[in-house]
Amino acid sequence: MSEYSACARIGQTGDLAGFRDCIRDAWDGFEGAAGAASTNAEDAFDDVDEQCLTALRRYRSAVNRMYAVNATANEVAQSLQLELFEEAFKPIPRTARRYANASTRARDACRPS
Repeated sequence: MSEYSACARIGQTGDLAGFRDCIRDAWDGFEGAAGAASTNAEDAFDDVDEQCLTALRRYRSAVNRMYAVNATANEVAQSLQLELFEEAFKPIPRTARRYANASTRARDACRPS
């Protein structure tokens, strides 16, 4: 979530309340989008060929993993547990890359012929 960079800049100024609000706003937008993406992928499972189904399952798994990682980061940020920030936010870029790769593979595997 690229919004975290903007939130981090706010937090670095010492405005922890502003940081927490920024993270909450970023989470609110992400939470709905991730839920919809996971549901949409699952809804298509019965209507696609095997190659697309495999890619959609991996995509859904990547969405769910990204959701879990970001949910943890949001919880840590909302509680302002500063000692846990690095551990909570560190996996986000790697998880985002995995999501992007899974998304590309699903798009390619499920492209109409």
